[in-house]
Amino acid sequence: MTTDLTALAADLDASARMRRLHEGALAEQRHLLHDADPDSTVPVIRVDLVKRPLVIALRHAARLVQANGLAKGWWYDPAGGQPKGAWPVCAVGALSTAITGDPMPVEAEELDDELRNAVAILARQIESGIDDPIERIAYWNDADERTAADVASLLRRAAREVTS
Repeated sequence: MTTDLTALAADLDASARMRRLHEGALAEQRHLLHDADPDSTVPVIRVDLVKRPLVIALRHAARLVQANGLAKGWWYDPAGGQPKGAWPVCAVGALSTAITGDPMPVEAEELDDELRNAVAILARQIESGIDDPIERIAYWNDADERTAADVASLLRRAAREVTS
């Protein structure tokens, strides 16, 4: 019976992940149909099906930061009293929310492959002497001059890297 419950839990987790990706894909389609990407005049038309979930996650993370605001010093900021999905998030918190549904990722060595790949791609967009990708992103994200628009722009640029 325990094995059946474990398999059921895994299936539910996979189902929730697929639902988030589906919601992200719908948001992506609305974005392509109704909104212009402020960083690009060329919409993403074709994406390798293997890469598509990553592109969706990066673009969805950009929309989360743009809509909810930027958190600095932590993955998310629940202090404003907003519901969980509307909390300001940092760049990594936005990616984690887009991919796992939770704004606070687990320890770096326990990241799942999707989140690890997204973090690595995002970190490559930042010029820095910091080797650890999460620390590199966090240091950049938390700079005093950094805005939600800057972070959203970086996330969209990372999505474009995946498509090229």
